[in-house]
Amino acid sequence: MGQLLKEFSDPVVWDFPWERIQNPVELGKYLKERYHDGSKGKKVAAEKEKEKEKEKEKEKEKEKEKEKREKEKEKEKEKEKEKEKEKEKEKEKEKEKEKEKEKEKEKEKEKEKEKEKEKEKEKEKEKEKERRRRRRQRPRFSILSPFTPMLGT
Repeated sequence: MGQLLKEFSDPVVWDFPWERIQNPVELGKYLKERYHDGSKGKKVAAEKEKEKEKEKEKEKEKEKEKEKREKEKEKEKEKEKEKEKEKEKEKEKEKEKEKEKEKEKEKEKEKEKEKEKEKEKEKEKEKEKERRRRRRQRPRFSILSPFTPMLGT
């Protein structure tokens, strides 16, 4: 009985592939593969456990590498976001510059309008001066004044 308990406490028994083995032929194949020599069975099981541990370690390393890659990708994404933000800032600056240029153009147009108004005022003054000059040159009283419409002057 002690021997049976010892055998059942062996991890190899607990690692039995119940899903795979459905009939006695498969069981025979499994036992031959695993325990073809009774003394080697425990060694084989220990080796398989070591292999499983190595595979687990490899999987852990792969996961670590994946995490590193993901972190690198996240960093790259952050860098791209920062670049996009910088581009947006530059665009905003350019828009502001364009607005300033437009304001300057408007100011120049207003100055030109002011100059035109000044010129028009000067022209009006000149016309007024010319009118005054002509009035002064006209004789106030004329002998023919009632007949001037007939003369055409």
